[in-house]
Amino acid sequence: ANYYRKARKHGAIATRPGISNEYICVCTSVDIDNNSTAIAVNRAVPSKEEIIKVYGNKVANDMVLLCDGNKVYEALDEKCIVAHKTRINRANSFHSFIKERLRHYRGVATIYLNRYNALFSEIFAKEYDTLVNKIFSLITIRTGSFLPSKKLSTKNLLLV
Repeated sequence: ANYYRKARKHGAIATRPGISNEYICVCTSVDIDNNSTAIAVNRAVPSKEEIIKVYGNKVANDMVLLCDGNKVYEALDEKCIVAHKTRINRANSFHSFIKERLRHYRGVATIYLNRYNALFSEIFAKEYDTLVNKIFSLITIRTGSFLPSKKLSTKNLLLV
């Protein structure tokens, strides 16, 4: 996908309000068990082909897909029931979760956005304590004790 756009300085805002090609489109989904997915697909609004590519394998005939009013989701009509809603609280909560994290970092390079999305999907709706335990076990798994910080910096703690 062609994500390239001229980078903005920290704190700069887009010149156009609302959905425009100055923003990267991140397709997100959350199921009833809080399993979540977030994938950057393009700039502005996703196409029907991109929707099928992102969600085609994840939906089944007995599912009801709640989505916003965008007509591109109708590409999934053959695979499941598509219902348009104005309030999709789980997905909106996940959006807020992602935006909050990205605001903390003051944005990220678009090339790394899907890596961050994978991390956010893994963390979303899981207990903080569980994540801390996973990281602790990754740090101590080989030696049975803490690793020095020089060796720790080379470990892939989050496996993203």
